[in-house]
Amino acid sequence: MSSPGTTSSVTEARRALEHWAGPGAINLLMISPLGRSGSLLIQSLLDEHPEVATFSHWFEVGYDDLGPSTPRAGEAAARRYAVTMVERCRGLFTGYYYGDESFLSRGGALTAELTTLDAGRFVDALIAILGEEPFDRKRFFLAAYAAMRLVRGLSFRDVRWLVYHNHYLKLPDGSSLPRDFPSLHAIVTTRDPRESMLSFRKLEMKIANSTHVFAQGLARLKVDAALLVRAARLWSVLPAERLRIVDLNELHARGSEAIDALARWLAITRTPSLELSTVYGTPWSGNAVDGKPRRGLDESFAALRWPDLLPPTWVALTETLLGAHITSFGYTRPSMRLRRPELVRKILLHDPYPALFARTVYDPSLGGMRTPRELLDEALNAPRNTKVDALPCFGTAYRLARAVRRYVRLSVRPRLAQVRARYRLGEVAVFEQAEAALEAAPPPGEAFLVPVAQARATDGSSSPAESDPLS
Repeated sequence: MSSPGTTSSVTEARRALEHWAGPGAINLLMISPLGRSGSLLIQSLLDEHPEVATFSHWFEVGYDDLGPSTPRAGEAAARRYAVTMVERCRGLFTGYYYGDESFLSRGGALTAELTTLDAGRFVDALIAILGEEPFDRKRFFLAAYAAMRLVRGLSFRDVRWLVYHNHYLKLPDGSSLPRDFPSLHAIVTTRDPRESMLSFRKLEMKIANSTHVFAQGLARLKVDAALLVRAARLWSVLPAERLRIVDLNELHARGSEAIDALARWLAITRTPSLELSTVYGTPWSGNAVDGKPRRGLDESFAALRWPDLLPPTWVALTETLLGAHITSFGYTRPSMRLRRPELVRKILLHDPYPALFARTVYDPSLGGMRTPRELLDEALNAPRNTKVDALPCFGTAYRLARAVRRYVRLSVRPRLAQVRARYRLGEVAVFEQAEAALEAAPPPGEAFLVPVAQARATDGSSSPAESDPLS
């Protein structure tokens, strides 16, 4: 093949585009994660396969936001859409996750030069491939993959699959993606939500304090619930034979068995490259939050760590808000699901002053000793206009009680307001929607690439709050 950018190579790219645009000539594989669950790992395992074409990163916008909805023609239109794609899908060209930290180099030794795609050359290649012919969204999308392979100097001959990493499952009702690609296949990666939250917590703890991390964790739970709704909708629409759910821990545990199942499902040649992670053909050591190199699949990374490392409050929040995900996917049954008052209390008390809540305060209005926790509960349950400062106390515990009242007034109430206003935890619709979506969708267990081996509870026991966790 000629070097990228020559007339002959552009001609080959145009031929590939015409071939891919034909009926049944190319298959699209969409990869989407639930939480931090290895979607980039799956993409990296497919990276060097000769029958697969994939970018290095995920698309930061949905398919319906790429290319024109009605046909356009001419160099000016092609350049406008090409430049817009570069601007809106920054990760495809820079490899950056946020700020100046290279997401793809985390845990490995990849440099920007190895993980990025030259945006200028890509735009020029895309314009040259589209030419003066009219193009719609599908043709633009296919031309983008042709341009990527043209810039990288790769062959088009054996490509049968395009990998579309739709990281946030942006597939709205009425999306043109299933219509444009009738043979659409999808992989949804997942893992025990408690394990995913542990990974998220470790990641955030590297850059922020515990209170910020906890608040971000609440937001993350809501995001994961929304993704769960979208995923359930997806496997309600796709035929069972075109959907696979891949559990990250099981993927590591099963190794070659899982890779064999993946190759059979996609009907691609079982090559050694499927067991090794690469990014644009360069060995990749993964983006594990612990920074440990992971060249592909490794059984030593299959163990669940959340039972020992995830704080009880995080476990309770995850099990309460994502309990439907846990039970539907066959993970170890929740044991800490909470009613709404208990849930709010957990949120507010996740990081209290330990010494403050270990002592008692004398309250003459009750004629006895009361703990600061009781004072806090009274503040939480009191009407909004109640003045917390009016709680009486005196004696040697005066300073301590004053500190408690100050903590309630200055810390607890604002934090409660912040949680309600910023994260709108009181509006549990998204979690209820996730549970309803899972109930309406086909059983997800039937779509697993390899079965989940985590034990279910066999005694049928549950906490008293399980039947109505958010009442």
